[in-house]
Amino acid sequence: MRKKRISYIFLTVSLSLYLQACGDKSNFQVSPEDLYDSKDLHVITTWFNNRHQTISILYGNEQAASVPANDIHVHQVGERYTLVTWHQQGNPLWFGGQITGHITLIEQVDINTLASGAIEPHYNVTYSERTDSISGTTLERERIDYILSRKKIEHL
Repeated sequence: MRKKRISYIFLTVSLSLYLQACGDKSNFQVSPEDLYDSKDLHVITTWFNNRHQTISILYGNEQAASVPANDIHVHQVGERYTLVTWHQQGNPLWFGGQITGHITLIEQVDINTLASGAIEPHYNVTYSERTDSISGTTLERERIDYILSRKKIEHL
């Protein structure tokens, strides 16, 4: 009789745990709101701007990623840099942690050759949630300098 009772209690507890585990997780989502498909690009560096509540990742193609971190670099034709900026959002699984939210800006700098043979960076905004424009030679030049001045992460 005692063994039947223990078996009954064990069966009841097991069944209730099983049913609890199969319940709805209330659509809990841990992944970022927007993912960026970097395709064949490599991560060059990352940074947080807590004042603007953004997270940025600078990607580059094979040529851009092969530039040494501590080198004063003369850019080569074919280098491509893509700066993706996300809005920060709190991490629901880690108190005080920040993760990427929605993408706010995607900027691209390509190093091209002009007809005269001179090397010139070309700036392009491929996505922006801002309503104001970043066009204009002064502002574009500032953004180019900012993107190209970022130091590469040293991998161990």
